[in-house]
Amino acid sequence: MARRYGVSRVTVRQALGVLERAGLLSRQRGRGTIVSPPKVVRSLAPVTTMEEDLARQGVKLETRILEFERRHPAPATVRAKVGGRRPSRVGFLTLLRLVDDRVIAYDRSYFPTDLAARFEPESFDGPMLEAVRELAGSPVTWVDWEIEILPAPREAASALGITPRLPVVVSTSTLWREDDTLIIRTERFYRIDRVKFRHSTRYPSSPAPIDAARPTGAAVNR
Repeated sequence: MARRYGVSRVTVRQALGVLERAGLLSRQRGRGTIVSPPKVVRSLAPVTTMEEDLARQGVKLETRILEFERRHPAPATVRAKVGGRRPSRVGFLTLLRLVDDRVIAYDRSYFPTDLAARFEPESFDGPMLEAVRELAGSPVTWVDWEIEILPAPREAASALGITPRLPVVVSTSTLWREDDTLIIRTERFYRIDRVKFRHSTRYPSSPAPIDAARPTGAAVNR
């Protein structure tokens, strides 16, 4: 490339680095530098599970269970979301999400131990929301959802195959039952070089101005 474009190797490396940081290229050990495939698209509205969203687009999602504990120490972020007596233990599940054998996201979910005691990971085929909702035996009545960009913690970075502290999109959702008890809290870490988010809205046509809609010669009260 240096010979073809008449530039130095340092310039080529810098240009490739810019393209890699933009998510257009990836450098893989043993394979070299390759062009990144198109990003997976997540729809922001209507709010649906990842499985429903990608299936509607004709994209096949693969889910792998990495870890499951029926009694896991409850993080402070989870205890703060639970009203009344705050549990010291919760069910804990981590999932890896892949499209075309490429990791696109990593999930870690927390849910009540009474649901975790009846959860069977061997028969789980997703989505996780539907599984715990069925175990809870009651509909979801309240959802809290937020999205932010954060440095990837070591655990998530290892699962995603990226360097710790690189930026990731973190989608956090918390769901409650009618009696305000927690159903599930999920933290999902997206690779920003493999996923993008989209929302489209069609606005209604603007109404015609009053003067334009008034018949010629009509009186106007002021």
